[in-house]
Amino acid sequence: MANIGYRLAENGHSVCLVDLDLGSPTMMAALGQRSNMVGSSDDSPGVHKYLSGQATFSRDHIIDLRREFNLQTDFHVLPGTLSGGDSVFTRDTLLEPLTRLLTTLDKQYEYVICDLRSGISSVFHALALLPNVGGPSCGWLLFYRSTPQHIEGLKDLIGPLGRSLEGHADEPLGVGLIRTASADPDTYQDQSLRSFARERMTELSREEVAITRMSPYPSLLGVVPFEPILQWREGILTEQWPAARVVNHRTLESYRSIASRVREFFPSS
Repeated sequence: MANIGYRLAENGHSVCLVDLDLGSPTMMAALGQRSNMVGSSDDSPGVHKYLSGQATFSRDHIIDLRREFNLQTDFHVLPGTLSGGDSVFTRDTLLEPLTRLLTTLDKQYEYVICDLRSGISSVFHALALLPNVGGPSCGWLLFYRSTPQHIEGLKDLIGPLGRSLEGHADEPLGVGLIRTASADPDTYQDQSLRSFARERMTELSREEVAITRMSPYPSLLGVVPFEPILQWREGILTEQWPAARVVNHRTLESYRSIASRVREFFPSS
């Protein structure tokens, strides 16, 4: 998600990443910004405190990463609250403050990208209702891996999402699928393993095609190759990394391609 946001900013779009994983706000750590792990004090309260009414949002709370990544347009992060937790929220209690926060950000950025907790949560349902209450138009990016567990989880997400959106949006909202850590069967040297991997990938691909026919009609926007570096250290891959640290150079190109598809699929206003 952060890598796609970075590519959008790299292409001249203003971007704000919002950590809406209320139970485990780790976006700053994933961005390599542990020294900026804010959200536990009144000076930098974070998203959880905005949504619970303990603090009022201010642009002064936003982390600006534009200089760090040598970008010409805004690349900002609104961090989560370290001592938060999502058990105190319901869809109804989240709806008004979440609408207010995201509507404010929507006026200031071309793309507002929200990181949610894996699976279904109160934030998930509240976001699905935003268009009905005059909030910003939403698009959905669902990330998954080609494993039986992730495929089943994807089905479980798309079903409730379709039901939440039904009757609340003026027109169908876009749901983009992104397959991550996708291994290439041809990389296996052993013939039997290679054949097994190809057969399994073919089977899973059929299931993916079936998912793209589900309401609300998701579309596969791209595939991110398996990148060993990202399995051990999450972060944004830039042109400064490849020579020594990025094992699969196709990963960089895949992020550029997906960002381009995102711009087509979810054009900025």
